[in-house]
Amino acid sequence: MFVPSLEKLKALKEVKLTESQIEEVPQDLEELSNLRNLDLSQNYSLHAFPCWKLCRLSQLQCLRINRTKVKVLTKELLCLTQLKVLGAQFHNVQEFTSYVTSQQCQS
Repeated sequence: MFVPSLEKLKALKEVKLTESQIEEVPQDLEELSNLRNLDLSQNYSLHAFPCWKLCRLSQLQCLRINRTKVKVLTKELLCLTQLKVLGAQFHNVQEFTSYVTSQQCQS
């Protein structure tokens, strides 16, 4: 499935593409500086989520990328200082433990 560029939708606060069969993160997603909620869950063909795009989403409070092929690293999430809800698969249990014990997760 093709998702058009999102760069002109800067005021957008929520993107929900659950079960949309996307294989890649939508183009210019990182330009959505006001984004609070991103749900890409249950896209079983979604295989990559460039971490530099995550860090540009500084207002993100809810990230759901579970039930995809994307596996996250703690360092990719630590830049999301406003994050309150996370649905994701970590690379391994050490990464999960590292995230749970991080300062960000404790606050």
